[in-house]
Amino acid sequence: MEEDKKIFEKIDKTLNAFERLPKLEANQFLFTRIESALDLEEQSEKRSIFGPFNLRYVGLAIILILNIIAGIYFFNSHKRHSSKDQLIESLSKDYNLSQNEF
Repeated sequence: MEEDKKIFEKIDKTLNAFERLPKLEANQFLFTRIESALDLEEQSEKRSIFGPFNLRYVGLAIILILNIIAGIYFFNSHKRHSSKDQLIESLSKDYNLSQNEF
C-alpha cells in the first residue's frame, strides 16, 4: 500500500512537470522558408529541358520505339525468304556456290 502511494506521487510529479514547462513558440518565418523551398524546387523543374518529365521516361520511350522498329524489320525479313529453296538460292548466290558443292 505504501509502495502504491509512492508510485502515484511520482506519477503526479512527472505530470505536473509537463504542465510547468514553458510553451514553445514556432519560428515566425518557418512557413515562408518552407514555401520558398517548395518554390525553388518547382522552378528548378521548369528550368530543365524536359520540364516535369524525367529523363528516364524519354529514354524508355526511345528504347520502346527502337524495339518496335527492330521487330518490324525482323518479321519482314522472314517474309522475303518464305521458302527453303529461295533461301538456298540466295545463299548460293551470295557465296558463289554451285549445286554440286552441297
